[in-house]
Amino acid sequence: MNQLNGYYDEVLKALHGVERLLI
Repeated sequence: MNQLNGYYDEVLKALHGVERLLI
């Protein structure tokens, strides 16, 4: 469960990075 949470956090960070590139 903890590992999944860490993976989700990484995904959110990646999404924010993509958002910065698009905007």
